[in-house]
Amino acid sequence: MSGLMATAQSDARALLTTDPELTSPRGQAARALLWLMEQDKAIHLISVG
Repeated sequence: MSGLMATAQSDARALLTTDPELTSPRGQAARALLWLMEQDKAIHLISVG
């Protein structure tokens, strides 16, 4: 699993280097994924208590 995490971290850094505002199609996809992850966290917190 650590190899996958290292790859993801390297890819995220490369994306932020080439598209710091996340405005490219790939950047917008990353932005949407981050938004979805935050929604998932909020749903979990609501369901816990």
